[in-house]
Amino acid sequence: MALPAIIMTLPSYHLIISVWSNFHQQYLNNISLIIISTHGMFTTIIMLFIHAPYRQFLRRSSVLKVNELKIVANKPVV
Repeated sequence: MALPAIIMTLPSYHLIISVWSNFHQQYLNNISLIIISTHGMFTTIIMLFIHAPYRQFLRRSSVLKVNELKIVANKPVV
C-alpha cells in the first residue's frame, strides 16, 4: 500500500508546488503527468500476474497454447 501512495504522492506534490510557486519546468511537469497517468496501467498488469485467480485465467485463456501444437510433415496441426 505504501508504494502506490509514494508513486502518486511525489508527482502530485511537484505539480502542486510548481503551481503554488509559479515556477514551471516543462520536463518535470511532463514526467509527473506520465507517472500519474500510467499508474493505473501498471497496477492492472501487476494485479494480473500477482493474484492467483487472474493468473490462472490468463494461463487458461491464452491464445497460443504451445503444448497442444503438433507438427505433422512440417505443418502445424492443432
